[in-house]
Amino acid sequence: MRKLLLIFLLLSPPGVKKLVLRWFFGARIGRGVRIGWFALVTGRRVEIGDYSEIRSFSQVRCGEVHVGAYSVIGNSVHIYGPGVFRMGRHSMVGSETQINVWHDVQIGDMSALGSRCMIVTHGVWLPYTEGYWVKFAGVTIGDRAWIASGVFIQPGIRIGNEVFVNAMSVVKKDVPDGAVVEGYPAHQVARMEELKRTMTPPRLNAAVETMLRHFADLELQRERGVTAQ
Repeated sequence: MRKLLLIFLLLSPPGVKKLVLRWFFGARIGRGVRIGWFALVTGRRVEIGDYSEIRSFSQVRCGEVHVGAYSVIGNSVHIYGPGVFRMGRHSMVGSETQINVWHDVQIGDMSALGSRCMIVTHGVWLPYTEGYWVKFAGVTIGDRAWIASGVFIQPGIRIGNEVFVNAMSVVKKDVPDGAVVEGYPAHQVARMEELKRTMTPPRLNAAVETMLRHFADLELQRERGVTAQ
């Protein structure tokens, strides 16, 4: 019966998926949540916050799933395992990312993973009983962290708050708060406070103007066909 429900959930139109999750899986789904075509979300406990989005062809199948409000899981993301997956508010997981949740994985508020990142919480293939190494441990990413495209994060890693990990890096040890890291293995190359500009009123006004122009171009013109005045 459960397999049939999962197939039905996978094939259901986006509007029906939320009803199936609520009625048959006891999920708590907030207002304005969007779950795309051929996307699947399951777990012993599922909570998806207001106005969050799980885009098409993504699968989130964990022991527990907690997605904060206004967060986005991109297209063709695979998040799987018996542990707890917890994602904060206003955060994002980029397209084609894979997250192994054999042990718990937590992503903080206003944090983002770029496309094609990979997080693993266990690593073993050759026989452990013959002396080969193994590690089982969760991964934690703090608040306001930006993990660029193609980053690989090994088991047991803690990435702090206000962190930037450059693209294609391999994170093999913890990253402290406020660090900028890159490379294989990832190592610190700067501090965030060294790279941030001082936002004077003119700079702030210019930044807001740039954001509004970008919104008008991308959202209004490209997506909705409306000419901005």
